[in-house]
Amino acid sequence: MGATNRLKRLENKAYIGCFADVLSLIRAGRYYDELTQEEQKRYCMYRYGENVTEPPEQYLSTVFKGFPFDAHFRLEYKPKPLTASEIAQNIKEIDSYMQHRQEEFNSPEACEKRRKDYEELQEIGRKRKEAFYAGIPMDTYPLPWD
Repeated sequence: MGATNRLKRLENKAYIGCFADVLSLIRAGRYYDELTQEEQKRYCMYRYGENVTEPPEQYLSTVFKGFPFDAHFRLEYKPKPLTASEIAQNIKEIDSYMQHRQEEFNSPEACEKRRKDYEELQEIGRKRKEAFYAGIPMDTYPLPWD
């Protein structure tokens, strides 16, 4: 066990040594948009994984897809990975949420509402079909979402 821990510490030191330049930038309180292109790429590799091959702006626009992206932000340390207990807690929360949603979906009230909605759509469809064959505009019987 001691040898495994020592090996992990050595690997961690080696990993941190790879990004000593990035860590010094973070400690200095630098902002992303002040970095050179190479420093930006190194920061993305440190923060988001070493397999980042795209230009930093393109990669970050993918990471922040759907959110406004401003390149003027202070560099941050990489977050620590979740512990086993945190992962277990997240799984419990998700499981509880899914169980609640399943019970809600299968409740008699929800089943009855879905059945009524289905029958209503079937009736509207039947009326629209008859209107079509009679030459009446189908818009006479609008769909619920129109």
